[in-house]
Amino acid sequence: MLEELSLKNIGGLNSASIQLSGRFIAITGESGAGKSSIVRGLEFIGGKRAQSELIKVGENEAEVQALFYCPASLKLPEDICPEEGNLFVKRIFSRNGRGKTFLQGKLVPLSTFSESVGALLRIQSQFAQLELLDSDRQRHILDSYGGKDIAQIQNNLRVIFTEALSKERELRDMESRQKEIIARYQHAE
Repeated sequence: MLEELSLKNIGGLNSASIQLSGRFIAITGESGAGKSSIVRGLEFIGGKRAQSELIKVGENEAEVQALFYCPASLKLPEDICPEEGNLFVKRIFSRNGRGKTFLQGKLVPLSTFSESVGALLRIQSQFAQLELLDSDRQRHILDSYGGKDIAQIQNNLRVIFTEALSKERELRDMESRQKEIIARYQHAE
C-alpha cells in the first residue's frame, strides 16, 4: 500500500509531497492543478519507461520517491529487506536518457525495480482500458495466469514455430531452384 509520494520536476510541478491512506485513492481537481503530473509520477514509480519530455521545463532531472507498506509475501531481491514492513523506493531520470532506480537505498536495475514495485501499485486512468486493445497485452495477461505449465508450452511452441519457419524457407528455396533448373533445361533435347 502506498503511504507517501514525493515528486520533483515532473510535468508542471516543482515539487510535491503527498501522504496517502487507504487501499483506494482517487485524485481529483481543477484543470491544471497537477493531477496528470501526479499520475505520471505514479507511473514512473511503478516502472513505466521514463520520458524526458515529462521533466519540468528548464530542469535536467526529475525524481520520484515513494514509501510503501510492503506485504511479507512480496518477492524482493535477497539483499533488499523492508524495514518494519516499509519499502522505500526512488527513481531519478534525466533529459540525457540516463536514470537510476533504488530499492531501500540500493541501486538496482530498472527491471528488478519494476518487478518489485509493479506488484504494489495499480493505476487506473481514463485511458488505461486502451491497453486492453493491444493483442500482445491481452495474450500476456492471459498467459500470466498459466504459471509454469503455460510457460513450458509457450517455449515448446516457440521452438516448433521457429523450426517450421526454417522449413518453409527451405521449401521456398527448393521450389525457386526447381523453377530455375526447369527454365534452364526446358529447351534442351
